Amino acid sequence: MGEAEFRSIFERVHPSLMRMLIQGWVGPNHQVLFLPSRAEAEEVAAECWRVFIEHLASGKFERDRPAEPYLLGIGKNLALSRLRRRYTQEKYRDDMSLIFEPGAVDQATLDLRLAEGIERLEEPERTILDLKRAGVTEREIGLRLSLSRDQVRRRYAGGLRQLRRYFVEQGLVSEEWDALQLAE
Repeated sequence: MGEAEFRSIFERVHPSLMRMLIQGWVGPNHQVLFLPSRAEAEEVAAECWRVFIEHLASGKFERDRPAEPYLLGIGKNLALSRLRRRYTQEKYRDDMSLIFEPGAVDQATLDLRLAEGIERLEEPERTILDLKRAGVTEREIGLRLSLSRDQVRRRYAGGLRQLRRYFVEQGLVSEEWDALQLAE
């Protein structure tokens, strides 16, 4: 594909791609999904074009296919991955907030204590908590560690229980708070 042809595709498709990323699209569960900021939409769009160029170079994109649906599909997949990663990181922070009493520890101490506590865990719990902290989904963790999603969930829950015990032992969480949180 020549530069003129690529430029023509870019000028025709890029506005549709940006519109989709900013205004939204219907997601897998029939809800409207969109990226929260124009800056994120631009990052995803740039990544989309990078992937498209790779597909052109490797022959994965067949030139007789229409480019717009192909590019919009890449854009949706990249945006969904970003949204899932964000959700996973937020879910991890919510899980961690159940360990500590509100206002009991400042963020810097929390981060340090979490790192210390996670370091004390056995494998694969340690790796699972580290990956969850980095925003990796349960599915991706399972693939990396050759575990089912159910095994990942159980090991993650077990790691959280071990962290709770560690924080009670360290005096960072009262036993009453811990018992209350475990009962919920």
